[in-house]
Amino acid sequence: AVNLTDSDPVPPGQVSATHVVAADGSGDFETIQAAVDAAVAGDTIAIQPGTYTEAVLVDRDLTISGDTGDPAAVVVEIPEDGPTVDFNGVDNGYGFLFDGVTAELSHLTISGPGAGVSALVATDGDLTAHHLVEDLDPYVDDPYGFLYAGGDTTGDIYAHSTKAVVRFDGGARPTFRENDVASLVRVRGQAYPQVEDNAIGGIWLQGSAAPLIKNNTIDFGTIDGPAGGFGSCGIELSPGMKRATIVGNSVRNAPTGICVDRAVGAEITQNDIAVEVVGVDLDQAEVSVRRSSITGDGDGIVVSGRSEAGIETNTVRVTGQGLRIVSPAAPYVTGNDICGGAGDVVNGDGVEIEIGASNRCKEATADQ
Repeated sequence: AVNLTDSDPVPPGQVSATHVVAADGSGDFETIQAAVDAAVAGDTIAIQPGTYTEAVLVDRDLTISGDTGDPAAVVVEIPEDGPTVDFNGVDNGYGFLFDGVTAELSHLTISGPGAGVSALVATDGDLTAHHLVEDLDPYVDDPYGFLYAGGDTTGDIYAHSTKAVVRFDGGARPTFRENDVASLVRVRGQAYPQVEDNAIGGIWLQGSAAPLIKNNTIDFGTIDGPAGGFGSCGIELSPGMKRATIVGNSVRNAPTGICVDRAVGAEITQNDIAVEVVGVDLDQAEVSVRRSSITGDGDGIVVSGRSEAGIETNTVRVTGQGLRIVSPAAPYVTGNDICGGAGDVVNGDGVEIEIGASNRCKEATADQ
């Protein structure tokens, strides 16, 4: 291995270096941070098996990886008295901080105290992170747990095993896929990540951008720790959220499958929801719910407030009310197959709406 101390990019024609980190002193460096500080853009940090108690600041374009390919073999233990970074007025510790760089991190476990730390932090730049395990203990989300991505962070983040919350903020727009997250994915500000093919406890959308939430398995029952103010919905669209696309997700074990509160322009399409209390709850929402399957106990779809939602071509099979409309809501309802044990389409307070070929079970009834 060649050890370079110049932090400038590798000159044209010069081969990048690999720096070996070994806790037992058999490599080029005994700490990851020392290897990062000696590297130049384009270099690789290869970490030998062992436990490394440190918080690593990555301020240049590097590839950092556990050398064996087994995430359990390399453990980065976040020190309790380690450095912190300011996240929206909160000082937070970290395992790795990527600051405006193009970097790759893979094949290791990030461990440490659960409160007040994030395993990964990315502020701007382009981060590819894969084959990682987050093992913060105890499991808390104060404030962000596994990953905080802010600024204009891009990149591809996949194949993790994680327990605590993930947060996308600012204008962050990475692809977050194939992760196993026992807690929440939280999207705020102008962030518009693509969240695809994950197993997640819940998703909380609070910003005003246009995130894509696609083909995820949402199991609310995996949230066995603090939820940071999160409600009782598998997927929650809070006031101010605009143009979110919620497509192809499976939602289980949540009191309410999908909640929409004063959100505008969302497309909720082809989702599979197992009902406990309500499948889809729309309050003052201007969204479309199409081609989704809602089954189980409780009510299928509830539309209330000044909602102008489109309810089209859904299949509803529930023990409660299939579609309940509460004044002054006036949704557009057509082409659905709705069957509810307590009424198929229940039009409350005499609200007059046009219902097309909306159910095969029986005619719409007055609310009792």
